[in-house]
Amino acid sequence: MKGILSATFEKGVKRVKFSYKIPFTDAGAVIKLFVGGTQYGGDISVTSTTQTTDWIDVNASGSVLLELRSNNSWRISIDDLTIETEP
Repeated sequence: MKGILSATFEKGVKRVKFSYKIPFTDAGAVIKLFVGGTQYGGDISVTSTTQTTDWIDVNASGSVLLELRSNNSWRISIDDLTIETEP
């Protein structure tokens, strides 16, 4: 994995919402959401300059590490990140 955005949530994670796109005419990329080391939502293919929004159900309790991982060095724009806690 080339890029990782991560944070720890002490009260667990119920759902994650984020918007994404490629900002220019770069080649596409794949985003993967991991919570507590488990992947949720499958591989998210980012191939468009049009913004897309996804909600992913997680329902992980306790202190967990949330990671958004990218598979390569292409630029990805991630906006409007929302994490619902206390599942």
